[in-house]
Amino acid sequence: MLGFLFKIYLGRQIPTETLGSYSIALGVAMVFVTALTSGLPLVISRSVAGNQVSKNHHNSNKLVTSGLIISTILALFFVLCIVLVKPLFSLIFTDTDGYLILLSLIPFIVFSGVYSPIKGYLWGQEKYFEVSLVEFVEQIIKIIICFIIFLIFDINKSLPAGLSISIACALSTVLGFYFYKKSGGKFSNPKGYSKTLIKESLPLTLVRFVGSLLMPIVSIILPLRLMAGGYSNEQALSLIGICMGMTMPLLTIPSTIIGSLSMALIPQLSILNKQHNNFALNNQIKSSLLFTIISSFFILPIFIAIGEPISQFLFNNSQAGIILSKYAWVIIPTGIMQISTSILNSLGHEVYTFITYAIGGLVLFLGILLLPPVIGIESMLLSMGLNAVLVSLLNFYKIKKLTNFSASLVLKLIILCLITFGLTILCKQLFNLLIFVLPTFFSIAVCCMVIAVLYFLMLFVFNIIDYSYINMFKKRLKKE
Repeated sequence: MLGFLFKIYLGRQIPTETLGSYSIALGVAMVFVTALTSGLPLVISRSVAGNQVSKNHHNSNKLVTSGLIISTILALFFVLCIVLVKPLFSLIFTDTDGYLILLSLIPFIVFSGVYSPIKGYLWGQEKYFEVSLVEFVEQIIKIIICFIIFLIFDINKSLPAGLSISIACALSTVLGFYFYKKSGGKFSNPKGYSKTLIKESLPLTLVRFVGSLLMPIVSIILPLRLMAGGYSNEQALSLIGICMGMTMPLLTIPSTIIGSLSMALIPQLSILNKQHNNFALNNQIKSSLLFTIISSFFILPIFIAIGEPISQFLFNNSQAGIILSKYAWVIIPTGIMQISTSILNSLGHEVYTFITYAIGGLVLFLGILLLPPVIGIESMLLSMGLNAVLVSLLNFYKIKKLTNFSASLVLKLIILCLITFGLTILCKQLFNLLIFVLPTFFSIAVCCMVIAVLYFLMLFVFNIIDYSYINMFKKRLKKE
């Protein structure tokens, strides 16, 4: 929520053209961060958890020290690439602001790499509160610093956003090291551990790194294709800023809930799969998919009906809301793609998910290449939607093949579409009535509350979910 509020703040403070440059620069920085934070922490957390059982804490310390050396060297190598290969980045950024923002994000890249093995150790030790607190503190610091720089200094407003992320990451890393020492972590001679750590983490790191390259490629092509459609460079960056900095944060709200489910789901499905407990496995998959679909449809009628006033209220920009209303449907396949990918990864099919990601990425690439001269910035969201639909279908086929999972979700999907249609009309009419007597905020709030209540009533009326789910949830909550 804090990250979402930060995006709203940026959207109101930074011109849309600058916001476009910032979004592209952050996407490039995230490629390097992904390479530093994907394979190492996962391998370290798994090994530390095993060492916890055998009480072999000395090996954990050596592993973390080895990971720290590897990630630091790799981070410095990335910094060298950013500084020395400036002409390459001039192809990505169509203005000078983009490269300056990327330079301001260098500490963010370095400290993300430094903290990566520490985070893996804390996860392995089941220090979930500490890991979450580090991320929470990082968000708080980022918002405060950005606000102070905007308030005091009259400088290019693209730089404070990048600087605030870098400073926040540096300070939160210090907190991470404190928790590491407090939980008994030490630094030991890593001799003999580096080779094993690299060998185990390299495959996953490469897969995630290659996958993360897609967005920078899109960032290069999209402005050029928009300019080919008749837009100026400034207009192209402004449209990207509106789409990526305003519309996308709203569209990804359900992904927060689904992402939490995905993290909790991975160990559960892995255990059931190893136990060959197909009945429980199928039930877990079915429940997860149903929960994802219900969560995704929940916000759909609100975005379709009043996306424009929501965006106007949050970002003072109606165009972002028009795009939001038109492409809110993207939420559904994106959610299914997200959870189905996690399911397959839990079952040990990372290679398959990478292949489907590559196929979907090709669709996204072709859409960005061909559609901008025809439909402008909307080509990005349409291409993302088509990508998500294709990947979801391929993943679902694989899940069905692996587990003999018999899906009864098609009928429920149709019913949810009909419910969404009715609630969208109701939400639109209700807002039009309320706006005559209430301010925009209260009109939006009342619409959201009414639609939420009616939506969950419809779920019970049409037997999408039944009361036994509520009872089961109460029992698990009481037990745990």
